[in-house]
Amino acid sequence: MASKFEKLNSKAWLKLRDDWRAQCEKFEEDFDTYQIASMGVLEELALGEPQKKAAVFGLQDTNTKKYLAVCQLNCARIPNWDGSVLRLRMLTLSPSYEFGLHSLEEYGSVLTKLFFELSKTSLKKPNFVSDHIHMHLKSPADQSFFAMLGAELDKVSQYEKVDSRGTWLYITHAK
Repeated sequence: MASKFEKLNSKAWLKLRDDWRAQCEKFEEDFDTYQIASMGVLEELALGEPQKKAAVFGLQDTNTKKYLAVCQLNCARIPNWDGSVLRLRMLTLSPSYEFGLHSLEEYGSVLTKLFFELSKTSLKKPNFVSDHIHMHLKSPADQSFFAMLGAELDKVSQYEKVDSRGTWLYITHAK
C-alpha cells in the first residue's frame, strides 16, 4: 500500500471526518461518540488557529485517498531531555481498522508506516525537526509490537537509543 503522511488543513480534516462518519455508519456505530476524546482534541487543533509546533497529521492511502490514521504531533523542549522532542499523541485509526475490517498484518503495517513517517518528519519537516521522538502507543497490546521494533531499531546506526516504557516508545537520533 502506497501512502503519504501529511499535515491536515481544515479542508483535509473535514474530508477525513466525513469519510470516517460514513465508515461508522456502515458499522452501525455513532460517529459523534467514536474516539470522542481524541477526535475532539484533533478537530480543535485542525480547525483552530494554526500553531507553529503542533498540528494534526494524517496517513493517507494514495490509491484510495482515504485516511488510515490521524494523530497530533507537537515539538517541544521537555524537562530531562537534551534537545527538542517530537511527540505523537492521540493516535486514532480509521473506523475500518477499529471495527476489524482489516487484518492484524494490515494494522501492523499502518503502525510501521506511521513510525517511519514520524522518523522522517523529525529529521526534515520545518518546526518539527527534533533530537528525540516519543510515540504514544494506541493500546497496551501495541507494546509487544514496538518492543520488537525497538530491539531491531537499536541495531540501526541512525538511532542512538530506542526504548519502550509503558505505552510510550522513546527514540533518540544518533548525533
